[in-house]
Amino acid sequence: MKTNTRSSLALLALVLVAALVTASCSTVTPTALTVGGWSLSEEALIDQLDALTPESEQGNGWSTALASQLLNAQVLFQVASDEVAERGLEVSETDLRNAEVQLSAQFSPTGGQGDGTTADPAGLAVLDELSDDTRDELVRGYASFLVLGADILDRAASDEGLRELFEAQSQEQRACASHILVQAGDGTAEPTEAQYAEALAEIEAIAGRLDGTSNFGALAAEVSDDPGSASAGGELGCAPEGAYVPEFDEVVWSQPVGVVSEPVRTSFGYHLVLVTARGEVSFEDARSQLARAVQQNGQAIVGDALGGLLTEADVSVDPKWGQWDAETGQVLPPAGAQPPPMATPDLEGLEGLPEGLLPAEG
Repeated sequence: MKTNTRSSLALLALVLVAALVTASCSTVTPTALTVGGWSLSEEALIDQLDALTPESEQGNGWSTALASQLLNAQVLFQVASDEVAERGLEVSETDLRNAEVQLSAQFSPTGGQGDGTTADPAGLAVLDELSDDTRDELVRGYASFLVLGADILDRAASDEGLRELFEAQSQEQRACASHILVQAGDGTAEPTEAQYAEALAEIEAIAGRLDGTSNFGALAAEVSDDPGSASAGGELGCAPEGAYVPEFDEVVWSQPVGVVSEPVRTSFGYHLVLVTARGEVSFEDARSQLARAVQQNGQAIVGDALGGLLTEADVSVDPKWGQWDAETGQVLPPAGAQPPPMATPDLEGLEGLPEGLLPAEG
């Protein structure tokens, strides 16, 4: 379970590791970056910039925007490493191997052709061009990030974490419901009456297969057209009045608890609705919904936790390389900085991350 969790966190770190070459602590002055008691010398940062700047651009000096990307990655990995130590966690040999596999895919010129369990040879060749110390620090830093992310999710999914999440929510009247949906049409246009009729016939056939409510979840997993709830046995969780489209919401708040409704028509098609609780919902009623929310929103949960750690970090940056914005938890490039002379990572799917986790843009 932990291996899968840690692998899923690679998406969150992609935008950072694509620009990262870590450096060892240094007492050489001047200092480019300080994070707590750790510092990065200007000399070490320049070495990284030399390594990452394409040969065709090296005569033009270094991109200060690229420098801020590197510094942001350094801050994140150092904060993650410190938090791993603070929590008493360990980075195992297995964690290091997993990190190397994922990094080899990210650094691969072919885009990572491995199976996720074996290092990509082309990516390894790129990693091997780095010094041994830099390579080892990069792998360990990435592994620390994954270990911390997995622990954040483990704690969020624990009984204590779920209770904290429940208590943080408004305890207004809620209804807990499940449903089975037969979609009318293909979802690209308003359904025709003929399509509604076809969906009604299908939902009535499904209703005929119900054995009271005992097999409702199994049927939902098998036949429901709602991908967001089918895998959870049709569970929609517990929501306040007005959370659904009017026709569906009316049934949720009027249907007897524990009884499957007649087919309900909405703009989506036809539904069978099962209300499992209504009123002041208890923690036990909401537990499965909360656990599923943690599982489905792992990236956001880790992002929020890391964003908090970053904004609380004790960071200072030499002004000629950038400035630390404690409010967003990121190193901003100096005014007028030019974009880095390298391909920028693909941010698709990462728009919801806290700004402090993204590299500064030019």
